[in-house]
Amino acid sequence: MEATRSILIALALLAGPAAGVAQTPANTIPAVKPAALAPLTARERLRLYFTQTYGPVILVRAAASGGISQWADVPNEWGQGADAYGQRVGNSLAKHALRGALEHGAAALLREDNRYRASGRTGFWPRTRYAITHTFLARDAAGGRHFAYSRFGSALGAAFLSRLWQPPGTSSPGDAANNFGISIGVDAGFSVFREFWPDIKRRLRKK
Repeated sequence: MEATRSILIALALLAGPAAGVAQTPANTIPAVKPAALAPLTARERLRLYFTQTYGPVILVRAAASGGISQWADVPNEWGQGADAYGQRVGNSLAKHALRGALEHGAAALLREDNRYRASGRTGFWPRTRYAITHTFLARDAAGGRHFAYSRFGSALGAAFLSRLWQPPGTSSPGDAANNFGISIGVDAGFSVFREFWPDIKRRLRKK
């Protein structure tokens, strides 16, 4: 129940502004084929790893994740207040660093490309469906799409390994499964955000 509620909040916060932009005729863009991305080199993979694992955006994600956990009072052993929020943000950062290492290592071994590329479609729901679908798919070196083993494997691995430093109330396999579901839900929400962010940015510049 807590995982479902957290996922819905994350999706609503991230997709809500996008819906407002997508439904505005002035922001409608013509449908184009998604831009092709060249296969990642070893140096590019390393740079992507550091950017996605330790970049400034991660602080925003950790702050949001900590806020959701604080609101849901998970884990309840940490209580409430500024110190508890700091613990939850630190916990989110640690889990993200662990997941980043697992995901980028597995992606390099499997030659998967998890980068997001815009759909080039029009309409809120077609673009949203594309963005959510992206969460479940990765591209290979030839540009084909298959199940995102590195993304899901890293989310599952980080969810269970992070139980090692969790308090007793959230150290069970069920808690790890809930955390895995939340991670995938947040991934889907950020995919939606990435899809609509250029429209949002363009609209903000016009104000």
